[in-house]
Amino acid sequence: MSGRNHHTAAASAEAVLRRLLSRAEKAQHAASPRRLRLALNGRQCPEYQAQRDLDAKEAFLAVFNSAAAQGAIDVHLAKPRGFEEAEPAAIEVRNIAALAAFLGQTLRHDRVLAAASVLQRAQAHFPVIAEVINQWQAGKKVRRQDECAAPHLAAAARLLMARQQELEEALLRRESIRLFGDGKYIETHLAPWLDLLLHQSLEASGLEKRDIFARIGLRHAPQPLLLAGHGHAHLQDGPVRLCRDYLGLPMNALLGLE
Repeated sequence: MSGRNHHTAAASAEAVLRRLLSRAEKAQHAASPRRLRLALNGRQCPEYQAQRDLDAKEAFLAVFNSAAAQGAIDVHLAKPRGFEEAEPAAIEVRNIAALAAFLGQTLRHDRVLAAASVLQRAQAHFPVIAEVINQWQAGKKVRRQDECAAPHLAAAARLLMARQQELEEALLRRESIRLFGDGKYIETHLAPWLDLLLHQSLEASGLEKRDIFARIGLRHAPQPLLLAGHGHAHLQDGPVRLCRDYLGLPMNALLGLE
């Protein structure tokens, strides 16, 4: 078997172990006493059955055997037929932490604890964050994102608290640079979390991004002051005659009316 095919077989076996780890974490969260077991048949483990030649199967099973050697899983053999060598029939989680370490992953429980630590200050102001953390702990996503998004949720809380102290509207990208050092950070990452915090609900409100930002006084461009009638508007550059329909003027440029 070529080195590339060997790598493909090993990668498939690791994918199976990641799936098993995810199921084991969910069972652990549900306080299930049973150990997670995966039969190496076409229904539960089609990846193993897809290895057609002997070398590919050996490369696939070598990953399982390495995980077993590190105390992560047990490999169960089927009863041998006659003089045939016993074939592996199933794998079972022995130690969740050891399996995560074998795969180079951090357990979800530990990731969520880290997320909760990041969100501790924000949670005191926004109780809905506790619901978000509970969903993550159960292995569920919130607004299509998992616990890795905790820094963005914390940033959204920081932005809301900052805007509560402001009476005037601000330019979206200018505020993004002021608070986060990145002109596109707010509009790229924070809209779903701002929506969640504003409505105190895990469910999306249906508002467009621009409407969410407008709720906290953030706009892409300054909103003009619309004036209509007879007279003049005095600006920094001089007077401007008003018109009957309307005239749009920048708020900070208007000095007076007559």
